[in-house]
Amino acid sequence: MKSFFIERGVLLQNGEASNTIHLPFPDYETNIVKKDEYYKKWSYSGCAGSSGDDSCILAYDYLLIGNGDYEKTLVFSALHAGDSDSTAAIAMAWYGAMYGYPPKDFEVNWKQIEYKDRIIKSARKLYSLYESWKVKSEL
Repeated sequence: MKSFFIERGVLLQNGEASNTIHLPFPDYETNIVKKDEYYKKWSYSGCAGSSGDDSCILAYDYLLIGNGDYEKTLVFSALHAGDSDSTAAIAMAWYGAMYGYPPKDFEVNWKQIEYKDRIIKSARKLYSLYESWKVKSEL
């Protein structure tokens, strides 16, 4: 995976973090066929996003390329020839962790979600556990 991060500009050759990400080729955002071929080389089985490593590689890439844009991140992570439901789920979970709820335009996607109360209750419990752990680790 290190070679992927170096190629994409996320890491420098010496392993230090970079401040940029490079698109793999100029027409990346519009050339879907070429994009799918590019990600095949990082795939475990020839189906991009079908293993733990490459699903995270794709999700990470799409999250960075989306650059905080909910719709762009969703479209790129969900619309490709590989295991797109996995990469979209991962990318959008990371999007939520970084940016919170999506813009109001997309409220219909999450407002009436099944088991919403259970999910919120679990999230609050997890956050509470994190807070108590953080306090203990600061002592």
